[in-house]
Amino acid sequence: MRLTSRHLRHAIAPVAAATALTFLPSTAQAAEGARVAATDRGDACFPGACGSATFTWQDRDDVGNISMSVKDNKCDSHAVYIRFDVDEGGRVWKTRERRNTSGCQAEYATWHNLHIDNGGTTIRRLRVVVCVDDAGSDTCRTSRYFGNPYA
Repeated sequence: MRLTSRHLRHAIAPVAAATALTFLPSTAQAAEGARVAATDRGDACFPGACGSATFTWQDRDDVGNISMSVKDNKCDSHAVYIRFDVDEGGRVWKTRERRNTSGCQAEYATWHNLHIDNGGTTIRRLRVVVCVDDAGSDTCRTSRYFGNPYA
């Protein structure tokens, strides 16, 4: 019997289909191994100061890869700072202030590779806070809250 291209197509097609299926993970396998970190950016700007922070949600109680920057927009001899409000779902606490005391002629002060480890307590959401260190109450603006995708 002589093999024609028609015979070869019928012989090869089932083998090719079976081979392709062995290389494709099931939907459950793909979802299980595909935990992707969520990265967000919060900004707050007003005539006194401007700041932003990028951060990556790493788990229900960890935020990493934090980069922050803040700039003084006014020549009033008041320092500016940036920080986070961290909401645990009933209790909100403030992270350490990152201060720029260089005045309005300077560029942004920046910080990189920062991390928040909440010691097992879930972080429900957080927001960026930018402030001018005024005499008395500080003047502040905030970004919107960012929800933790792992909470």
